[in-house]
Amino acid sequence: MSNDNLITLLKEARVRIDEVIAQLKPDASRRQSRTAAPKTRRQAITSSSAISFDKSALAFMKDYSRAAKGPQKFALLVAWSVKGNTKTEISYQSIKAQWNKMKTVLGSEFNPANCNRAKAAGWVDTPKHGVYVLCDSWTECLERK
Repeated sequence: MSNDNLITLLKEARVRIDEVIAQLKPDASRRQSRTAAPKTRRQAITSSSAISFDKSALAFMKDYSRAAKGPQKFALLVAWSVKGNTKTEISYQSIKAQWNKMKTVLGSEFNPANCNRAKAAGWVDTPKHGVYVLCDSWTECLERK
């Protein structure tokens, strides 16, 4: 066989291999449907009435703080502590102690910067020194950003 014939055969083989690879790749629409489901489920939680505060702190944080950042986790922990009531106050020390009991779920030691970031986001407020309350917009921390 000549070089030209070999090159032609190789080009034909490449075309066939590319066709087989294209058939083996997962369908893009199927991949999108898998990623769309969690967003829909997360967006359905828009009020404190849709959230169950009956669980233990560890179970609550495991369910709602998955893939959340520190300020979101802080706001969620305050929400669990006051059972979603925006008028109930909770002390800084009790939030810090509760956080440090759940390092396996929350991922690290308590970081005071999370308090300020949650406050800057409008999820919590400090009416007096060392005390936190939930703001009306605290459920925004459930939305992934």
